[in-house]
Amino acid sequence: MKKYESLHTPLLARIHAEERAKHGENPRADKSAKTRLHQLYGAYSQPHTYKKASAILDEWTQSLQAVFHTESTAELLRLHTSTRERLPHYPQFYRFILDHIPHPTIIIDLGCGFNPFALPILLKEMHGECTPGVPLSFAVQNYHALDICTRQAALINRFFALLGLPPQAGCADLIAQSRAETPPLPAADVAFLFKLIPVLEAQAPGSGFALVRGLQAKHVVITYPTKSLTGKEKGMALHYRQTFENALAAGQLSPFTKQAEATIGNEQIYILTK
Repeated sequence: MKKYESLHTPLLARIHAEERAKHGENPRADKSAKTRLHQLYGAYSQPHTYKKASAILDEWTQSLQAVFHTESTAELLRLHTSTRERLPHYPQFYRFILDHIPHPTIIIDLGCGFNPFALPILLKEMHGECTPGVPLSFAVQNYHALDICTRQAALINRFFALLGLPPQAGCADLIAQSRAETPPLPAADVAFLFKLIPVLEAQAPGSGFALVRGLQAKHVVITYPTKSLTGKEKGMALHYRQTFENALAAGQLSPFTKQAEATIGNEQIYILTK
């Protein structure tokens, strides 16, 4: 499956093993594995995405000024389905988060997609427009960005290098993480799980909330989509609200409690505090 050859090898191995355990060595196992990989990855990224992103970063390497401006980062954010949808609402989105978590210096972004490219928007909401030559360590010291694509991680690390941040983008199998089958994730002031839990729950029911329970973070920001990727509502907002509130009432998110919630753009946002 050439389309998925850049995905995290342990994740590919786990999915293929699970499907062969269900279907044996026959074409149904491969077909089912491809369906799951599409749900995790293929629905959000197109073949041209990484080439375009790399070309933009090449330009920025020549002109460091661009990377610090929120208007420029929009070029990258438009390349990924999830961040393109959030793009008109990013300032309000991050303003709401910062109203409740004022100065996060260590961030872990799980199932990050292209969201790390919105860091200049977050920094602008925290401290005003950033400028070249001014270190960002006073604002964000560490940004751990984890997803399942090695090419994506490499691009984000190039971006971090331009900002003068440590290269802390990488890959992780978050379902294996939810089962405590891999080492603990880094500690953080805040963990972002933007539209991630529905994706994990579709793969392995219970894994999303189990992942949250195991986080070493002071705060967690969970978002849910209110519309499908095709823009249809389908009762998603009510369904996810009920799912989240039921999990909260049942203690499935302990030791975290809800601090705030809002709907911004096509996302329901929940801020949890330990």
